[in-house]
Amino acid sequence: MSLRGVLFFIFLLLRGATLLAQNAELDSLEKALPRQTGNDKISTLNAISWHYRQANTEKAMEFAKSALGLSQSANYLEGEALSLQSVGAVYEATSNFDSALHFFNKSLAIKQALGDTTDIAASLNNIAMVYDQLGKDEMALTNYFQALRMYEAVNDLFSEAMVLGNIGIVYKKQKDYDKVLTYYERALEIYENEQSVFGSSVVQGNIASILIILGNYNQAIEVAKKSLQGYESLGYSRLMAYPLGNLAIAYDSLKELSVARDYYIQALTLHKENNNTAEVSFTLKNLAGNELASGEYTKALAHATEAYELASVTKANDVLMQALVIITKCEQRLGNYQKAFTYQQQYISLRDKAFEEEKTKATLELEAKYETEKKDQELELQRLSLVEKDLEIQKSRVAQLALGGALLLLFVFGLLVRARTKLSYQRKLDEEKLAKQEELLRAVISSVEGERKRFSEDLHDSFGQLISVLKINVDSLSAAPPSASADRQRMFDQSVSVLNDMYGELKNVCFNLMPKALIQHGLPVGVNELVSRINHTGKLRAESHFFDLDNRLVDIQEISLYRIVQEWTNNILKYSDAKNIFIQITRDEEEITLTIEDDGMGFDEKILKMGEGNGWKNLQSRTNLMKGTIDLDTATGRKGTMLTVNVPAILKRDQSKTDADKVEALLTYALF
Repeated sequence: MSLRGVLFFIFLLLRGATLLAQNAELDSLEKALPRQTGNDKISTLNAISWHYRQANTEKAMEFAKSALGLSQSANYLEGEALSLQSVGAVYEATSNFDSALHFFNKSLAIKQALGDTTDIAASLNNIAMVYDQLGKDEMALTNYFQALRMYEAVNDLFSEAMVLGNIGIVYKKQKDYDKVLTYYERALEIYENEQSVFGSSVVQGNIASILIILGNYNQAIEVAKKSLQGYESLGYSRLMAYPLGNLAIAYDSLKELSVARDYYIQALTLHKENNNTAEVSFTLKNLAGNELASGEYTKALAHATEAYELASVTKANDVLMQALVIITKCEQRLGNYQKAFTYQQQYISLRDKAFEEEKTKATLELEAKYETEKKDQELELQRLSLVEKDLEIQKSRVAQLALGGALLLLFVFGLLVRARTKLSYQRKLDEEKLAKQEELLRAVISSVEGERKRFSEDLHDSFGQLISVLKINVDSLSAAPPSASADRQRMFDQSVSVLNDMYGELKNVCFNLMPKALIQHGLPVGVNELVSRINHTGKLRAESHFFDLDNRLVDIQEISLYRIVQEWTNNILKYSDAKNIFIQITRDEEEITLTIEDDGMGFDEKILKMGEGNGWKNLQSRTNLMKGTIDLDTATGRKGTMLTVNVPAILKRDQSKTDADKVEALLTYALF
């Protein structure tokens, strides 16, 4: 059995444990479906499609498309993404890989818009598996590695281990066994750290098969025994057959034939009990080879013949040809030369046929590559021909315009000299004016921000300490003996309540003036603190996500982006009637992108931008002075609004900007 087949079976075990349990779940889902509506119905339709995708692809597609139609009608993006994935899974099950990729990619696009890292990684893994089956290893690895990085980012260890195993499978096809072992061992480390006996047993079995290929038989035996022990402890008899087979092959390779034969027989028994025809034929072939080497020709002939018959049914050509070789040798040893000759001719025929098929496949691939390159060359020649014609036309036009142009240039040159002198003088005046403005702005901004910080520190450190001392004194009052008057106790309670209110208001004032979390720890921590405060109000739910913001931005940029978030979320709280706010800040090599999305009612964008208030103008000013862009996606009567701000990324270690850039940054810093 191929490693891909083993892993597929393992994933089925993880999802459902047994076919009986899956059927019970399917019956339960189909009974619940008529009573369901909305999103619940969409989820159930997709779950039913998942159960049917291997047994009845027509039914699976019917349920998946029903779920897709309902999702699109309801504008339920999460459901639409899941339904597109279900349709793609059915196409993959029917080996219609191009269609599978189409729907998987559509699902991925929606998941990327929604921003759920785990869902995005799952789609990338699905796409990679299709490319793997298509033999496009480079595309498969690209998507696997993207999925791996995302699972690592969210610390989804079991999914990370799964992708590591898939990467190992691709490298195994390429016979890069050192890399295969590297990724298998990384997966094994995760499973062992998480104390997953099942995961560890699976990966140990896979590692043992690679060690056998590399000829490290003693090490393969050691690892295969660990895999066998794990499956035995879990009671997975079907999977126990695989490490037993590995042990048999390893001992066979070490010429310990009797030990190998015992393991072959144990593996064969388990495969037969589980009706695993492909593995039965493979194990019978290996057992026959063992018996042939031991001189037990009659037994070897019987087992090889049985392997040949089963391989004919499953169309396993490799097993078929190897069984014919063993049968031929057995008949020859038993003196049946005519039969030996007949089987040898049959083997040669199959070998030649397989060779011709491989040659034809290689020829077709080369022809396709040649035709593609030929078409590319033809297109390039056509392009060059058109370029040549365009050049000839341009030369003709240039010759016609040259004479008139020369006279015009003389006239223009005189005007330019005059204009340049005038512009030079004006530019000098403008530079002097700008320099004065810059100095003034620096002074104003420095003063404003210095006062903000001082107020924040004084309020928190001085006034806060006084309140704390006063609160301690009042608390001491509570220790008064029971004989204290009721009025005194009531006054004490009122005083404590007032002090608590004052302290809470003081903390809010300090936070609004200059959040310490923002200054000390950076933009993600500052925004998370703001989100926490929003959630604490109980009016709506806010979420924040950050990507590649491990390094600090310059102070001016961090504070500017924070104030944009603060001002826009305040607008949402006041006017939108939203239930959810989603804040995301992403940095790539050159740019920072801030998106704030809510599910409140939209509005007329023109009214906001043409209004008399300063809110929108302040947002634009901050963005423009950071050399960024701001975009608003909303509409009257439509639910949902998204604000997007893109600005150049300036890390703290990268502050080598021009004076003009610094002035603009200072202006942004002042607009709080």
